[in-house]
Parts: sequence; structure tokens; C-alpha cells
Amino acid sequence: MFQPRYLPPPRLEEWDWQDEGKCRGLPANYFFLEGLRGENLRSLEERAKLICRTCPVMQRCREHAIRTPEAYGIWGATTPRERAGHSLAATHAPVQHP
Repeated sequence: MFQPRYLPPPRLEEWDWQDEGKCRGLPANYFFLEGLRGENLRSLEERAKLICRTCPVMQRCREHAIRTPEAYGIWGATTPRERAGHSLAATHAPVQHP
């Protein structure tokens, strides 16, 4: 079983950004796609990414998913495959947050 190694400490300010997410209130299966392959998977991934791209916390979400690392789901307009690539982690320098 996958065990995240880099979860932030359990402080509200580390997680409160999620309250502003465009995904909040949408069905989880919009972002956690199981049992799909090929064009069906890519089409639904793109639907989720379109929601993410208009989200005010997209960058923080992406940073969280890379840092944690999140092995499943669309986070910050990225798929698990995209996050697994070293180039994505290297090209998105962390943003300083207050």
C-alpha cells in the first residue's frame, strides 16, 4: 500500500487553501478516475483539468500533489502520470505562501 512520506503537519493553515478549490462540492469521481483507459480516460482527465485551470488555488494544489506525493487523481490540473515525471517537479519551483 502506498504511504505518503511528506504530508504537511496537521495545522489548519496548511490545508485551508482547499476550501477555495473549484473542485469543492463536485463529485469525487470527476477527479479520481478509475477503471478507464485510452480516449475515455483522456477525455475525463481533460474535463477535470478544465475545472482546475480556472481554480484560484491550482498552483498550491499542484505543489501539494507533487510534494506529498499524491498517487491518484487529478490535482492542480495534473494527472498521476504527469506528476510522476521528474521534469514536472523540476519545472515548477515552489511558490512562497504567507
